[in-house]
Amino acid sequence: MANLFQLLLAQIHPRQGRPAGEPERAEGYKTHPKRESNNKVRETRVLETGESTQERERIQTEVEKEDFLLSQIDEFREKAKQLQDLLAAKENKVQELQSIVNEREGKAEEWQHILVERQEEADKIVTEFTKKVDDLADRVTAKMTEIETSISGQVAEVKRASEEQLASNRKLNEDQIAANKKLSEEQLATNKQFLEEQAIANKKLSEGQIAEVKALLENATAQLESIKTDLSEKVHSENVKCYRNIQDLFNEFDSKIEKMDEMEQGVGSVKGYVKCLSWFAILNFVVLIGFILYSLGVFNF
Repeated sequence: MANLFQLLLAQIHPRQGRPAGEPERAEGYKTHPKRESNNKVRETRVLETGESTQERERIQTEVEKEDFLLSQIDEFREKAKQLQDLLAAKENKVQELQSIVNEREGKAEEWQHILVERQEEADKIVTEFTKKVDDLADRVTAKMTEIETSISGQVAEVKRASEEQLASNRKLNEDQIAANKKLSEEQLATNKQFLEEQAIANKKLSEGQIAEVKALLENATAQLESIKTDLSEKVHSENVKCYRNIQDLFNEFDSKIEKMDEMEQGVGSVKGYVKCLSWFAILNFVVLIGFILYSLGVFNF
């Protein structure tokens, strides 16, 4: 059996040489005719030495086993050769794959270089765009601040002008009312004094003179009524004129407020304040008209 294992190793590794002391057996196992010749030699030796039939059978069995092992060795060698060819093909395939990998790595490096360049260009573009956007935002913010300041100044100017106009109109109305009241009082006092004087004089006159005085009194009464009517009409016309002026001022002010609302929606509170002030002024004007009419005796409560 040891010889068989040595022969197996010699078949697997033919470069390592054959086992020492058995050159003939190793050479004999390469081809089947020589193998048969060796078997015959052994059988002849067994017959010559007078061995028994049992010994011959045992030797025959061992020879058959050796033949089987040798056939297995041949098959193993064939498979080893096929495996070696397969390994060589695999190595060639590996080399081809390695060349493909190297080529792909070269392309990958080239694409990586292009990608880095594109990324740098993109970063540069993004930086420039961000800078432009920031500059634009700064300009817009400055412009909005300027517009807000301008609108605030215009609103303050309009508010101041409206307050001055309202104060002027109020003062004018008060002066007119005071003058009209003073004029009415003076005329009433004059007429009263004149009537009293006429009454005293009438006591001393004759009946004809009394008739003349009566006519004069009627004429004076008519004149007083005419004066009262003219005074009422003047007061009413002046009040209407003042009311129209105030209304025109309010209309102009409302128009300016609407334009400002279109420019900036944030000044809506000023418009509400002005409207409240306008309604308050109108209410004050109505109360003033009522007071004037009440003072003139047009109506009584």
